[in-house]
Amino acid sequence: MESPEPCSAEELDRIIAEMQMYLRAANNGELPKAVDELIAMRRAEAARELEEITSPPEPA
Repeated sequence: MESPEPCSAEELDRIIAEMQMYLRAANNGELPKAVDELIAMRRAEAARELEEITSPPEPA
């Protein structure tokens, strides 16, 4: 599977908020705990990826 294009933190937050809205609607207004955990893990992963992309290379 090909990796998706990186997106901004704002775009990631928008996507997550939309996903949460649909999940809450499908689950009587509650967000399943596993989903909260997955979101936190993905946000941390995205932050690391963004840091790698935007950080200047370390001197040799």
